[in-house]
Amino acid sequence: MNASYQVTSPELAQTIASVATAFRQRFPDGRADLCPWRDDRRTRRWEQPNSIDLGFHFPGWSPRLACRSVLVQLQFKTPPGQQGQLLGLV
Repeated sequence: MNASYQVTSPELAQTIASVATAFRQRFPDGRADLCPWRDDRRTRRWEQPNSIDLGFHFPGWSPRLACRSVLVQLQFKTPPGQQGQLLGLV
């Protein structure tokens, strides 16, 4: 699920901002994308309610990562918006 749609609390906003900041510190040329998925019926069919997705795009080819974009998925133990626990990054 797109990160911008999942922000329902200040704590969750802080978690997303922390991930984006940590990524930008490691890859300063990267640009955060809080809506990496299209909002259409076919995409919503694959929605995972216990995850938040962020995309990071580079201005060109990143030799360190051998790609132009990276998708980061935050996995939660409970649905976002409730008192949950971050399980990890995928």
